[in-house]
Amino acid sequence: MTASGAIAFLIVMGFLLLVIFGMIILIGFALSKISEEIWPDLEGMAKTAYEDGKISEDLNDYNQALENYREADRLYKEFKPIENNLYHEDIERINNKLLAEKRVKVSQKVVHGDEVTKTEIKDSVLNRSNIGGGSSKMQELKDLAEMKKEGLISDEEYEKMKQEIIG
Repeated sequence: MTASGAIAFLIVMGFLLLVIFGMIILIGFALSKISEEIWPDLEGMAKTAYEDGKISEDLNDYNQALENYREADRLYKEFKPIENNLYHEDIERINNKLLAEKRVKVSQKVVHGDEVTKTEIKDSVLNRSNIGGGSSKMQELKDLAEMKKEGLISDEEYEKMKQEIIG
């Protein structure tokens, strides 16, 4: 290759590089214009999804609210990836509400005073002794004597129940 051929080659290559860089700049400019036009639409869609989430939350439809907040977050992050977790607090609040709904709620009845009578104790002992069918009369008599000793039944009740066990 001659010196003039090498110079011509360098000139052509330089021109091609200028054309390529020019096209890259034009494409970048076009993309920035497109994103500027698209961004307001996505921002509006994100705001709409967020407002729908608020409405669903007000109606206690937490599953729908969570879905709307996540959609708003996804749309917003599409063109603003730097601003992460814009709707994170709303999503976390709804998740906590959904978890609270799933928790088991236990209600208790508080009983004041002595509502258990000696008759109920006696009946429960007799019923328990009849359930298994395998408890011995000796064990039943021991249990009965223990109840009398603890003062749960009177002497008359003891004698009556003893006669029922013995038969």
